[in-house]
This record gives sequence, structure tokens and C-alpha cells, in this order.
Amino acid sequence: MTALELKQMRRKLQELESRLQGDIRHLTVEMGTDPDVTGSSNNLPVKNREELASQSYGEDVTVGLLEFEIPELEEIRAAYDRIDHGTYGRCEDCNGHIPVKRLLVVPFAKRCVSCARNAESQNAASMSRSLTT
Repeated sequence: MTALELKQMRRKLQELESRLQGDIRHLTVEMGTDPDVTGSSNNLPVKNREELASQSYGEDVTVGLLEFEIPELEEIRAAYDRIDHGTYGRCEDCNGHIPVKRLLVVPFAKRCVSCARNAESQNAASMSRSLTT
């Protein structure tokens, strides 16, 4: 990978990192819900119970988004390390080159497409086995 391509990838990673950090900040602010909304809702009017249910659903969605974005941010930071150590653009499984086209789409990719598919298949099979036992 050329120095210019590495510079381009670092820039893409920085843009993605900045967007994710903003999203995470926004989501964590959303999580700062009204502390008076604790306890039983049985004594509340129906309208208030509906609002609480809606708020609870919103919090679940927010937590789900955070559970997705925080690991992605960690992957971006790991990609910076790979750039710094000269291993960026190499598959961690087969040590082959990760095509620049793939890195333009997923700049923190650590596997080539073939190895990523194999890893996903193994994860899916493992999850399937754990669900049946």
C-alpha cells in the first residue's frame, strides 16, 4: 500500500471516528433520562404509562446502537495501530493483501473478504450449536 493510500485511509478512519464519537456523545446524552421515571407505573394515568413505555423502548434502541458503535470505534483504533505498525491492509488470518476497494468501504477491515466470510460462517455455526444445546 502506498504512502498516499495510507494517508487516505487514515483520513477516512478519522472521519468515521469523529462521526462515531459524535453519535456516541449524542446517544449517551439521550440516556440521561428523567430520574423520576423509576418505580412502578401502575398508579400513573394511561397516557403517562404509554410515554414510559415509549421512553423505555427508546432507551433499548439507544443501548442497542451503543453496543454496535462502541466496538466499531475500537476497531477503528486498532486500524490506527495496524497503520503505525505497518500491518494495515494485510489480512490477520491469511496475511494476504486486503484490496484497497474493500478498505475504502470498510477502512477498519482486518480480514480479506474470503477470510471474513469464513469467520462469519464459523461464528454463525457456533451460535447455532449453542442455541441447540
